[in-house]
Amino acid sequence: MDTDGRSPLDAALKLVPQIRAAADEIDARRELPRPLFEAMADAGLFHMAVPRVIGGGELDLPTYVQVIEEVGKADDRRRHYTLGNRLWHTDASFVDPPGRYSMLHARVVPPVPADTEFADMRAAYDALPAAAPAPTTSP
Repeated sequence: MDTDGRSPLDAALKLVPQIRAAADEIDARRELPRPLFEAMADAGLFHMAVPRVIGGGELDLPTYVQVIEEVGKADDRRRHYTLGNRLWHTDASFVDPPGRYSMLHARVVPPVPADTEFADMRAAYDALPAAAPAPTTSP
C-alpha cells in the first residue's frame, strides 16, 4: 500500500480522473483494467475496512463511506453498484487468494434488532448447474 502519506479520501480523489477515463472499458469488459486495479490497490482502497493488526487501513465508518461515495461518483453509471454493497456484497472476492473467513465487528449496536445475513459462496458455486458459464477472473 503506497498512499504517499495521503488520507484514504485524498488517495481516492486522486484516482477520480483515472476511474473516469476507464469507465467505458470497465463497462465493456466488466472488470477493472489492470493499471487502475493496481493504482487502487496501491492506494489501499481494497483494504480500508481490514483491521490494522493484519495490515489493513481500519477506517472509521464515516470515512469509509465517504471514500466509497467519492469513488462511486467518479463513474455515476457504476455508483448503483457501490450503493448495492450497503445491502449485499461478497467480502474479499477481489483478492488472490480469496478470503477464507469474514468477520463482523460492531463498535455501536443499534437498540433494535437488525438482520445480518451470511451466504456460503463456495456452496453457491458448487450448486451451479454444469451448464453454467465459466467464472471470469479479475485482472
